Amino acid sequence: MFYILKDTQIPTGVAQAHAYANSLTFDVHYDAFDTGPSGLKFVKLYYTLQTAAPYTWTLYITTTVSPISFAATTEGRYGFKIIAYDFADNTDEPDPPSTTTPPETHTLCDITAPTITDNQPGDDIWRNAPGTLYNIDFADTGSRLDSAQYIIRSGPSATDTILKDWTYIFISTNVETYSLDWPIDFGACKSSWNYVSVRVWDIAGTTTTLPNAFYVKKDTIQQ
Repeated sequence: MFYILKDTQIPTGVAQAHAYANSLTFDVHYDAFDTGPSGLKFVKLYYTLQTAAPYTWTLYITTTVSPISFAATTEGRYGFKIIAYDFADNTDEPDPPSTTTPPETHTLCDITAPTITDNQPGDDIWRNAPGTLYNIDFADTGSRLDSAQYIIRSGPSATDTILKDWTYIFISTNVETYSLDWPIDFGACKSSWNYVSVRVWDIAGTTTTLPNAFYVKKDTIQQ
């Protein structure tokens, strides 16, 4: 006497990675299940650095753990694909994926911080009214620019009195460069020297800060 265990129902698996990462090590999530009687056995995670066919797929790991900690070798746009197996060795897709099979999800790995170009070391003209624009540029060619802010302090030290707390210069631009000159809140400045610092983020979350990017000399005291 003997029995036969039959399972012809294929399992299902799909990768679900975050769109951006600011570290070479990041998590790749996936969903996988099997409605057949044998149950889910494991999944294989494949990755590619190609952004269009033909794709070169590389097996990263065979596992039952989610999320998968992925260690990238370099910055770039990583495409991911999950192939699920059950205990009857049914699989939802060809293993390895074909060169025409696109990724299920992507992560842009960007660990390079955005740059700040200081074209405005100082404003040496004593000002008695607002309206001056200042020339500080921002750039990020990886995940692109997200936002930038400025802060005004009464002196060059980070412990000096804050006259104007962090305020947005721009928000969510999703561009590689921002070169428009921009104003500050002149009303928040005191009649004396004022020191302006700036910071910027890219979409991956990497940030750069430039202390004392420039100073502003204000004099509105009537004699």
